[in-house]
Amino acid sequence: MNATKIPITIFVSLHPIYDDYQNVRRAGMPSIEKTVHFYSRNSTTVFYICGSDEMFLCCNQHKIGNLSIFSIGKRLIPRHIKNVPHFISFLVSHAENLIWSVGACFYAFYITISHGFVPFQHHLNTHQAKRNKHATHYQRGIVYAQFGPSFLSSLMLQHLYGLTRVGRLYGCFFLDHFKKYKLLAVVPYWGEILLVLSRPKLLVLTDDGSDALTFAKNLGYPADRIFFKPNGVDLRPCSYRFILNHRLSRSHSLGVRPIQLLACTRLEKWKGIHLLVDALSYFVSNYSDFTPFHLVIVGSGPYERIISEKVQSLSLSSCITMLPMMEQSDLVDYYLTADLYCSFYLPTNVGNPLFESRLHGLPTLTVNTGQTSQYVNHLRDSFVCESHASLHICEGLNYYLSDIDNLVAHQQNAIEHAWHTIPDWNDRLSKELQFINTKIS
Repeated sequence: MNATKIPITIFVSLHPIYDDYQNVRRAGMPSIEKTVHFYSRNSTTVFYICGSDEMFLCCNQHKIGNLSIFSIGKRLIPRHIKNVPHFISFLVSHAENLIWSVGACFYAFYITISHGFVPFQHHLNTHQAKRNKHATHYQRGIVYAQFGPSFLSSLMLQHLYGLTRVGRLYGCFFLDHFKKYKLLAVVPYWGEILLVLSRPKLLVLTDDGSDALTFAKNLGYPADRIFFKPNGVDLRPCSYRFILNHRLSRSHSLGVRPIQLLACTRLEKWKGIHLLVDALSYFVSNYSDFTPFHLVIVGSGPYERIISEKVQSLSLSSCITMLPMMEQSDLVDYYLTADLYCSFYLPTNVGNPLFESRLHGLPTLTVNTGQTSQYVNHLRDSFVCESHASLHICEGLNYYLSDIDNLVAHQQNAIEHAWHTIPDWNDRLSKELQFINTKIS
């Protein structure tokens, strides 16, 4: 066995996914899928205990010999209960989340026991452990708790089998919400808070412009046990040279065809797509002498109907097309046919869609929320609006739509910057595994 391989990795992945996401496989799941598959290639045995049928399908579509996947099942109560006051719906759904987390403990115990795990072997003395295959097998194993609600079952597995526990959060907006909602913010973030307070051996956080690192440090978690990096991006679909030539070729047709805008995200209020639609309405009504444009919105979610109705009511159907969330392989075609990427998230714009769009040579029209400005360069490969106000977004639209030279120059600069700074998924995960192996050793 390779010395760097982990003998056993148990994933407990309880993402609070709800019934209103019909396309959850395509909404935020690639980062989970990449992680599970990477650890499967670098561990002898892997168990993936997940919290929904959608996640089961997500990671089960690529068969890996040493990967065993077990699904608790999907949630019964939707995130937004129809004809029920929002506050009551909010409390009920999160109460179920807590019950779901406790139930996962029994399920994880059943799965491990039924697959030959023997509890408390790590308490054997050195001489006994050498003669006991279970004790030696667990010695360098890990339990990887993805998302806050996984903390309880991962804590149980840690104490049952002596595994090293790794906490994993894909960003966290608790501090931002705490400023607005005070103690009420604890309700949706109870899992994240308890995960950090339960002191896993290591903590892996996504540097996505949220306040995850500050959140962990404020709860007293040691900084030297935190791995804090952005998610990676799959660089395989295209090459640097191909993108460079593709952008050069498409630039010749600018001015004789509409400029293609693209926004790709889950359709929720905090993603800000409705603000972009409002700004486009204001732009069409108050600006002249600009190149015609067409916006493609790729996404699904609870705000989809609201945005669709807004497009209709503002008479923008001729210049805005809405498409459901799609597979990553299909999305590449939309990156290649677009000219400009738009992102107006309320807390932060840092994420895989931003990285992927820039790798495909798309300048970014955005606003500086969170740590967005660390990943884009205003007036060099992007236009960073002053705020989410329609007037400020229109300044960015006018910058690109009234002067094609700005768009062409920023496309080239975006390619150069992205391909030299955005990490590949395998490189990103290799550094994470190296960090874990070093700390375990």
